[in-house]
Amino acid sequence: ILNDYYFFNFGDHGGVLVAVKYYKAHGETRELLYSTDDGETWQTFEFSRNNLRVYGLMTEPGENTTIFTMFGSFVGAHQWLILKVDLRNAFTYVCTKDDYKFWSPSAVSGPRMPCLLGRKETYERRVPHSNCYNGRDYDRPVKLEIQKELGEESDTNGGVDSVTSDSSSKEDGIELDQASHPVSPSNNRLKSELNKERSVAIMVEPFLIQFQSDAPLAPFLYEALISLMKSLMKRFVKSDKLDAARSLLELSIFNETNLLNAKYLDLGYATREAIRKTKGVSEKEILLFRQDCKTCLQKLCAKLLERSPLKYKLTKAILFLDPAVAVLKSTRSERLKSTLEIVLANNRVTGVAADLVDRQFNSRHYQALVHSVRNVRSRYKDSLEQKIKDKRIGEKQEGDWKRAAVLQKELQAKKQKILSEAQKQADILQEEIESLKKK
Repeated sequence: ILNDYYFFNFGDHGGVLVAVKYYKAHGETRELLYSTDDGETWQTFEFSRNNLRVYGLMTEPGENTTIFTMFGSFVGAHQWLILKVDLRNAFTYVCTKDDYKFWSPSAVSGPRMPCLLGRKETYERRVPHSNCYNGRDYDRPVKLEIQKELGEESDTNGGVDSVTSDSSSKEDGIELDQASHPVSPSNNRLKSELNKERSVAIMVEPFLIQFQSDAPLAPFLYEALISLMKSLMKRFVKSDKLDAARSLLELSIFNETNLLNAKYLDLGYATREAIRKTKGVSEKEILLFRQDCKTCLQKLCAKLLERSPLKYKLTKAILFLDPAVAVLKSTRSERLKSTLEIVLANNRVTGVAADLVDRQFNSRHYQALVHSVRNVRSRYKDSLEQKIKDKRIGEKQEGDWKRAAVLQKELQAKKQKILSEAQKQADILQEEIESLKKK
């Protein structure tokens, strides 16, 4: 483990870990540290004969190459330098199938948790101390397993701790002794439990897919998180308490006065249907199951809020970059002001730079651009209506042409028929004339 402050990055799909000293913490350096055994040991590479000030370390998006780029400057004068280092030779050979194994991430300490929300993912990775090269084109296989036997998988609890309290509680006159009824579901409840886990996963998974990306999605994070958390909370929190809360972080989700009775918990249609079709289950068992679902949702929301970006003012402040907010004059100005105050307080920009940003953001040209964006929808609608109108006119003209062609063909046929009949009459008359001449 490296102490103090370093810039870190990794390449070759995680096969090599690279570190370089942070200039403001350590001063100048000419050494690059790298490790091919997950940081267990570190090797040194001198990238320059003189010490330099290093301001950053980066690699290509996807971290699939062994090429790393540092940018910095000389010690005496600030003149930008860009240094590129290729660590391909740090590996002794190209990986073969014997150099890989499947692995599931888990915490170093604490209870082992092989699955989350009934889903278990395992990833292919290099075996320890296998100093081989994955290659740019390496495609990491991922195995996805849906845990079918939840009753046998004691670790599969939706990412939350099981409730094993010795205390008893009452719901609608039914005594619930959680100590005598473990949270892990029995076979009778298996299908209901699976549907419950699936309904939660369907809500969470789109958020994870959208924001696990290199795209600049930070301005949309706040609204997406609020929407996700409210969707989860409204399942077990009273609607009036949820609507009245100034902040989701201030709402106590373990205070029973804020929560729905387990009987009225929103389990989703699939789970309710599975419960209805389950045979041989008493009302007490159903209520116990509902209580377990409530506890699971509480723990899940608490975990999501524990280190949530919602705790940081900047998450909401950068909403001014969201096009939906950028068209709202007062809101966007307020969000921009908050953003500039935050970055200024953290020495990310100077006061002069903040004034310049504020001036440019509120300039006439920017406002014209904002209004242009605001009118995009109406212009698109007008253009679409015009295209539909032109299409209808074209279809009408095409129909007229087709009808005219059919009528022309019919008239030609009628003309040919008349000419044919007239020719027959002329031939008859000619025969009569010829017969009279012979007499």
